[in-house]
Amino acid sequence: MFIIGLGSLVVRIAGCGPVDPSSNLGPDPSKLKNLKMGATKYLSMKVFVGSTNPAKINAAKKVFEKVFGQIEVEGMKTGSGVNAQPMNDNEIIQGAVNRAVMAYQKNGFGVGLEGGIIQVQTVYYTKGWVAITNGKKTGLASTVSIPLPNSIVSQVLEGVELGEVIDKLEGRKGIGKKEGVIGLLTKNYVTRTDFFEQALFCALAPFYNEKAYEGGFGR
Repeated sequence: MFIIGLGSLVVRIAGCGPVDPSSNLGPDPSKLKNLKMGATKYLSMKVFVGSTNPAKINAAKKVFEKVFGQIEVEGMKTGSGVNAQPMNDNEIIQGAVNRAVMAYQKNGFGVGLEGGIIQVQTVYYTKGWVAITNGKKTGLASTVSIPLPNSIVSQVLEGVELGEVIDKLEGRKGIGKKEGVIGLLTKNYVTRTDFFEQALFCALAPFYNEKAYEGGFGR
């Protein structure tokens, strides 16, 4: 866990990494009465997503509703405060946190989802980070990553944004608001909504499983 201070808001960060996409994560809404670690206090809160991208909003809506049941989710336009094409983990994380903080409103959740590119040895991957804050603490988690073809990487390194590259290669616009580059590369076995869902479950864990994060197991 570490601390990030942004303006007058200081948030505590706790995160976990990607998980098996086939796993059944999050409490079933029909079992909400069994949430004994304080999660029920969040049921009346509203979720504000720092984006108007339908893929990101849908991912947040699916995850929050699975964890807490029916809950209102609203997208809003915010800036990321980083480059339009983030090129490393630190920049992607900062963009996600900035979006979450800017989207946050009192008695609600602020959610930031940021995608970007990272380099591991000689290979470039597309990856995302998710930040969720309630103004007191923030959960942070990463998505899975997938290697990018050289035909895409070469254009990105020349200064073209990833979204523009894939739109041009596919001959249609708005792919980033639909299946995303991960959908294209996996033939829609994993869409952009899927891409962010697992990270949302992990970033939200410090809220719906407070006992484990704040009190310790078995206490």
